[in-house]
Amino acid sequence: MIILMLAAQPVKCKRLKTPYFVDLITGKKGKVIFALRSPYQLIEMILIPSTGSRRKWLRGLFLNGEVQYVEGINKENYHNAHAKILKKIPKHLIRNVVILGGGDGVLAGKLAKLLPRATIYVLELDPCMIHVFKKYYPHDNDYAFYKRNVKVIIGDAFNTIDRFDRIDLAFVDLPDALNEERLEALYSPEKLGKVFEKAKFISIYNGGVNPTQIEHLARGYGFKVIGRSLVHGWLGAVGFVSHLSRI
Repeated sequence: MIILMLAAQPVKCKRLKTPYFVDLITGKKGKVIFALRSPYQLIEMILIPSTGSRRKWLRGLFLNGEVQYVEGINKENYHNAHAKILKKIPKHLIRNVVILGGGDGVLAGKLAKLLPRATIYVLELDPCMIHVFKKYYPHDNDYAFYKRNVKVIIGDAFNTIDRFDRIDLAFVDLPDALNEERLEALYSPEKLGKVFEKAKFISIYNGGVNPTQIEHLARGYGFKVIGRSLVHGWLGAVGFVSHLSRI
């Protein structure tokens, strides 16, 4: 049992005994090589049998049994797509960047490289996520949580964002929303409105918001929710890109 004092109250991170095997949606068995239970979620690293890669096994991050990224597959596609927004913004105008979520540190590590003069703030609810990716898997995020320009603020991102008067660039990097209730909870105008107030997409030079992926989009409902939030914030979408990956 690990007790962290990163939050206002002590948080217990319970390391589980591994390995053990779980059923995957592909119908195959996955081998869990690391597991930790936090008050918020089950964090697992799972070896997945590969059919579309030269490697026999691919390692993936799972939260509460749902895949977040797979090494060498969608991890690179997703975070590279996030970082592409920087091509449209003069880097010297970016001094502070806020990531809502992003507890795995992968996006923070990439941005810390691309924006060495900016401070990258990771607003993460679960301190156990930070613990896992700082102690056990720092190579996944290029040692992001050891970099001087990466700062972590523990708490609900939609509350801790109130600490900022102005944000040059904001990224929404929350877990996948797999149903309508979760979509409303994470991407409603009331939630994203706080981000819009801090980082308006009125002028690309003043900042902007890059929406996160939604794995299943709840049968199209995700476009409706995010679209409503964009209109609410007087924002326009610059484009949508789909990446298809085979494990």
